[in-house]
Amino acid sequence: MSITRSESNFYKKNGYLVKDQLISKKDINKLNALINKIVTKEKNSRKKVKDQGGTQSYNNYHFVFNSNSSKNKEILRLNNPQNNNKLFYDLSRNKKIIDIVKKLIGGTVRFHLGKLNFKLPNKKKGSLVEWHQDFAFYPHTNDDLITVGIYLEDCYEKNGPLKVIKGSHTKELFSHHSNDNYFVGKINTKKIRLI
Repeated sequence: MSITRSESNFYKKNGYLVKDQLISKKDINKLNALINKIVTKEKNSRKKVKDQGGTQSYNNYHFVFNSNSSKNKEILRLNNPQNNNKLFYDLSRNKKIIDIVKKLIGGTVRFHLGKLNFKLPNKKKGSLVEWHQDFAFYPHTNDDLITVGIYLEDCYEKNGPLKVIKGSHTKELFSHHSNDNYFVGKINTKKIRLI
């Protein structure tokens, strides 16, 4: 499966592209079974949650929690699952996806990092992802980067779909820092009106 010229033009104009059924239902089921096994093992673990402040390495496999407390901890993310699991490694090298990315940005491509995000119910800390630009999170100086998101479950308004602002990739890169100059990973909502 590749992309059409129309899809390529859509991506260039809008800054995103949705492709359905690139991954077989059988493979999605295998991934979900593996995720359930990994999450169950971690939830049953009595390991103390490490302080999650500071710089994160992009080559390590680790969980990110909603709190540094061991009480009521919830998993928000598993960073770099491809480093410990062959199914995720194979997914990170999926030829169909790589071919599409090559057509969208041209040339060769390099995989930078993987993460598995978990959406918590709305009232739990960590469930809301504020408006942001992905580029603010990348330690790169070039702008030929793409985030590939793969949904492992059906996504509806009630379970927090990804939302995008069409064409925002052609606008300025907004600050994702607080007034005290701390990186907070979100855009000041007053600035969103400018997009």
